[in-house]
Amino acid sequence: QASTGRRLTPRTHVTSKDGYWEVVGGQKSGGIRVRLGEDTKSILCRDRLKPGAVVKSVMKLADRMNYEKISGDGPNYGWVSIHLRGMDLMRPFTGEVPLFRA
Repeated sequence: QASTGRRLTPRTHVTSKDGYWEVVGGQKSGGIRVRLGEDTKSILCRDRLKPGAVVKSVMKLADRMNYEKISGDGPNYGWVSIHLRGMDLMRPFTGEVPLFRA
């Protein structure tokens, strides 16, 4: 059989109760802002975490979350706001993700 040249990435099922979140905000701005520290005045990362990215929560403090990116585009780790001005930027995620981060 001829190879299609596509590599299959092993996937696993995760749930929101395990601390997984999806970026749903930043549709018009190209993603949500990521900072290096918990404080909203800490150093801002150059890149944004893009809509559709899936992250795992490392720590939550009030409406701020320290994350590690599992899939999608944007910084591999940092701090984000879960809500901004009454709008959801992040929402709990249940679904399939790559077993290994690229």
